[in-house]
Amino acid sequence: MQSDSTAQSKSRTEAVSGRTAGIFNKTAAAALLCSALAAPAWSADLKAQDLFASGRSEVIIGVEDLYYPFSFVKEDGSRTGFDFDFSNELCSRLEVKCVIKSYPFSDLIPALLNGEIDLIAASLGETQERIEMGLAFTQPYYHGKSLYLTNDMSMLTVDDNTVKGKILASQESTIQLELLHRYFADSAAEIRSYNTYDELLAAVCAGEVDVVYLDGLSAVELIKSSEARSLNMIIDNDTSMDAAVNYARLAVRSTDAAALEELNKTLKDLTSSPDYQRLSLRYFPFIIY
Repeated sequence: MQSDSTAQSKSRTEAVSGRTAGIFNKTAAAALLCSALAAPAWSADLKAQDLFASGRSEVIIGVEDLYYPFSFVKEDGSRTGFDFDFSNELCSRLEVKCVIKSYPFSDLIPALLNGEIDLIAASLGETQERIEMGLAFTQPYYHGKSLYLTNDMSMLTVDDNTVKGKILASQESTIQLELLHRYFADSAAEIRSYNTYDELLAAVCAGEVDVVYLDGLSAVELIKSSEARSLNMIIDNDTSMDAAVNYARLAVRSTDAAALEELNKTLKDLTSSPDYQRLSLRYFPFIIY
């Protein structure tokens, strides 16, 4: 599921923060650390398999800081979202202690590679570039499709012709941003990146950019809110043919590739279970696997 904005764009973003704050309940001043104790330590089987080279008695999972409804802050200041609940359920089934830490999306891969976290659960797609960086990927933990949101209500499709003169944007370090550059670098007026999801949405609501490209599951939930009803949603039938943008996976370091077999076995059981169905329906109107 990031930023070249100038001081002027920051000012415009702040001006519309009231429109987007209601969507994300950004009442917490800093990222919180959430943990759920599924067991006091590694189970005997997992210790024997030495899943993670860190040898910790807990699994530290990184999620995106603010990405509704996968990760967001409730009015009481606590964090929640699909990725939080999914991570806790995964750890419970692995019989390990689970610590969840939130990061800006662009900081997740560096945090994994430098050993701050053991696993990323943040809508990552598998790409050759990320594999070459040192990541290894599990089977998908949900399926999705990317969408465009635009403040131009006359815009019905997104293609080389309709994006002429338009400013497009997505989040920094995402596959969606990569695809915008791949498909529209020669036709769009400009392609911008924003560090966070809420900055991206504030930009399109303020008219700072014309079109944003993002994960469809998040976009569908966003468009229901009164703050975003002025945006037009366009289904992506072209760029999202890239498989990497349709399948969200968990990621570990390639040096922890031995963990993949156990993780995939657990994911297979989890994603086909009633627990996963209940978890999906807690945040979405349908099963997302």
